[in-house]
Amino acid sequence: MQVLLEPITGGVRATTLAFGEKITADGVNDVEALSRLEAAFVGRLPQGARLIEWQGPGARPWMKFAGALEDEPLFDDWQESIRAYREEMDAKERVAERDAA
Repeated sequence: MQVLLEPITGGVRATTLAFGEKITADGVNDVEALSRLEAAFVGRLPQGARLIEWQGPGARPWMKFAGALEDEPLFDDWQESIRAYREEMDAKERVAERDAA
């Protein structure tokens, strides 16, 4: 569900965007507004109803591969290499930004 968070006098207003009837809740900050929105939304669900996210067949074709590497012995090393590379690239970007300033 998408939620619009917008500043209001004295806090934040959270509004649902995905349903025919808008549900809104106000709070002093994002966390409080979202918590109140959730309570208001859940309060409108009939007893035993559930809310799920469904995007239809083919919406996430990559999901058929979920867990495919679960038993791969090199998976953790691969993830560590990705993390190290990302740190290296981030450091180079910070140096380039600093030098450009």
